[in-house]
Amino acid sequence: MSWKKKYAIGALIALFAFAAMDSYDRPNRDVRFGAVVAMAAAWPVTVSLILGCAVGEMVREGV
Repeated sequence: MSWKKKYAIGALIALFAFAAMDSYDRPNRDVRFGAVVAMAAAWPVTVSLILGCAVGEMVREGV
């Protein structure tokens, strides 16, 4: 996997984690709109990249 893909996946995972931490740090209050948008945008892309890379590696190896 190239460094660009690793960087992109790492950035998306960090965005997902930071938005989740922001939501977790604010108990009994509404979640910030930016955190909601970040989570909504980050999780489908992150999951599809991770699953796509995993499936691609398995197909490439012939498993």
